[in-house]
Amino acid sequence: MSRLKAYIVLGRPINLLLSILTVLMTASFFVPFPQWEKVLSALLTVVLLNAGGNAVNDLYDEDIDRINRPRRPLPSGQLSRKNVRHYAVITFTMGNISALYTGWIPFVIAALITTPLMIVYSARFKRRPLTGNLIIAFILGLVFIFCSLVYGNVKLGITPAVLAFFYTLIREIIKDLEDIKGDKAEGARTLPVCIGEKKTRMITSFLLLFLVLVLPFPVKFSFYSSAYLKLVLPLVGLPLTGMAIYLLIPRENFRYGFLSQILKIDMFAGLAAIFAGIHF
Repeated sequence: MSRLKAYIVLGRPINLLLSILTVLMTASFFVPFPQWEKVLSALLTVVLLNAGGNAVNDLYDEDIDRINRPRRPLPSGQLSRKNVRHYAVITFTMGNISALYTGWIPFVIAALITTPLMIVYSARFKRRPLTGNLIIAFILGLVFIFCSLVYGNVKLGITPAVLAFFYTLIREIIKDLEDIKGDKAEGARTLPVCIGEKKTRMITSFLLLFLVLVLPFPVKFSFYSSAYLKLVLPLVGLPLTGMAIYLLIPRENFRYGFLSQILKIDMFAGLAAIFAGIHF
């Protein structure tokens, strides 16, 4: 792996691509479409802070990644800890400079809430049961609030923020299930380590079904048109229900990584349903 490629992998390009899509999708909720200067500032802020957070996460997860993800740039030796620290400092600094161009309230969210939370999450709370999951879910939901503030109407960001919070919370718990072996070896006190794999699957199933139940609420309260419901139930409700059932049926091996990827993709199906509910 070349040094440049190692830096690209460090930032987790798939996650960064999803960040770009999130910023653009949020902009698409607005009529008229926001000024491109605002969209670009929001995009640079979200992508750079995300990249910085990923680098900090790798610094604190180096020992665990030697077991769970040995091909990551840091445990594989492609990048040194000094390289990763410099990458994190540069991306955080550039991201917060970009946030200055979005307005004072969005800047406060980026510099005084999001950036510190990303660092504290990796340093102290990631290995604590549920606390770290809640923090990262809050940060992801905050992206929609941040972008909506930048674009001029925070109300349009509330529903996707709530959906993103629950999607991310569930996905983070599933990732903990996937990483249970390495977490146990390193003494991390994640939810599956503390209460066991079976109980964690049951909690995850409950959260999935709860999310399915709340999906129709935006139409019930007249936030969106029925077009939202026509898309969200088959594209989001059915997959989430299937995952909940899958996690409840005993089997020898659960494909947690596969479920995590489905959730990451399916969140954008939910955003597409919101777009339809606003515009049609």
